[in-house]
Amino acid sequence: MTEREAVRTESGWLVWCSECHTRFESKRSDACYCSPTCRSRVFRREKKREETISLMKVYVDQVRGNMPRRGRSLEFEALAKLQVQIANALASVEND
Repeated sequence: MTEREAVRTESGWLVWCSECHTRFESKRSDACYCSPTCRSRVFRREKKREETISLMKVYVDQVRGNMPRRGRSLEFEALAKLQVQIANALASVEND
C-alpha cells in the first residue's frame, strides 16, 4: 500500500485530495476532491489551459500565414524558428 492509497475506516474511506493534497474522509474510495472548491479549481484550470492551447494554435497559423513564400531572410528564419518552438511547446502541453 502506498502513502496516497485510500484507507478503509468504520465510517467510509480516508483519501487524498488531488488538488490541495489534504486527507479527507469520503463515502467512496475513488473520491478525488475534498470539496466543491477544489473540484472547481481543477475544472477552471483545465478550461483555461484548453483555451490557451487553442489560442496558441491560432497564433501558429497566423505566423505560418505571414511567412514569405520565397526567399530566405533573417525575418523568415526567425519566424520559422518561432513557429517550430511554439508547435513543440503545444505538443508537450497537449501530451500532459
